[in-house]
Amino acid sequence: MKYNLLLLLIICISGFTISCGVNERPPEVETIKNPVTQNQTSKIDSNVSNDAQEKENNYAVAEILSNSKNKYLGSRVFGDSLAVECDGNIYILHSNIMLLNRYTGCIQSLCSDPLCDHNNKSCINTYTINSMISHDGKIFCKGICETSSAFDVSGGGDYKTFVASYDPDTGKFEFLDTWNRELGSVSYAISIHNDYLYYLKRISDTNNTIYRVPIGGGKVEKVNIEEDFIIQFCIDDDVLYYRTNSFTLKRMNLDGSNLETLDENVCIINTQDGNYVTISSINNNGYNITVNGKLLDDAVDSPVDTTILNNSLWYTKTNKVNFGTYTDANGKSHSITSDNGTELFQYDLTTSAKTVYDCSFGYGVSKFYGLIDNYMLLGVLNEERYIELYLVNSDSTDEHYIIYEK
Repeated sequence: MKYNLLLLLIICISGFTISCGVNERPPEVETIKNPVTQNQTSKIDSNVSNDAQEKENNYAVAEILSNSKNKYLGSRVFGDSLAVECDGNIYILHSNIMLLNRYTGCIQSLCSDPLCDHNNKSCINTYTINSMISHDGKIFCKGICETSSAFDVSGGGDYKTFVASYDPDTGKFEFLDTWNRELGSVSYAISIHNDYLYYLKRISDTNNTIYRVPIGGGKVEKVNIEEDFIIQFCIDDDVLYYRTNSFTLKRMNLDGSNLETLDENVCIINTQDGNYVTISSINNNGYNITVNGKLLDDAVDSPVDTTILNNSLWYTKTNKVNFGTYTDANGKSHSITSDNGTELFQYDLTTSAKTVYDCSFGYGVSKFYGLIDNYMLLGVLNEERYIELYLVNSDSTDEHYIIYEK
């Protein structure tokens, strides 16, 4: 009888223990299945996937850049370059001047000092850069700066406009000329000819004309032009082309001789190898594209970010597109619209042949930076309307890579 009671007691105790063990497990399983935990796990998995995709993109971009033989990075028709090559490296105007690293496939800041506050005169990241060109191992640029952060201005406003040089090897940033910030919309065209940097300098509401300064620094000189207000200019060999505020295109030699009027109602100009290209408005009903005064194409929709490169005219065009909606971090919904279409156009300036590239990715093509072999370097809007860099195969635009910022 004692043995039976003892056995029964052991069984009861064992049963209680087993029961407790079973009852302890479900809360652990429920915690794992908790929606918050699942969302966090999904987010982590998503990040891992994005990181892997980013690394794959970077590797592909680095391979293309490292093995490239030809880089064509020309100035836009407005005269302000978006990308330049300097000693084998590519620099991108992407809110500031950024280095496109051919070894990592990423773009990165020019200032690598972790202790720099990017708010001092010697740091290039202090300034807003609007245009740039490269020459003899240096980058020359035009931009604006808050005077309180960079240099003392007596009697000036809160900003200064400047032209400057930047040496990638030493990191030295040097002003060549500074003046009170320009008012209104002006061209940021700059050009280098015979070791002089040429640029537009607006010193009053009625005076906006061309000046020059030696690329190594020195005396600032006004170029001898009869007009007091010039909107755009470009230099081809010893010939200066410029557009007045009355939309008249004129041409003269840099020494002031052989002044002539070439065209009227001109909106945009550029030159290449002795040829001049104009884009002219036609009664708010499109634009004419001419080469040396000869009509290339007419009634073209409003061109955006027009570029002359490799004897071709490249541009996107205004085309309002609705890409749907997105939800921000606060749960607020926003519509995604863009004035930039999903096509890139190329006109051959010699044959007049037209090529259309289907760029149906992102949220509209915003900028054309140039060509690296057969890959197009493009700026594409993302859902938050920021510009992301893409490397796109011109033979098949389905092959494209995002260039990430580091």
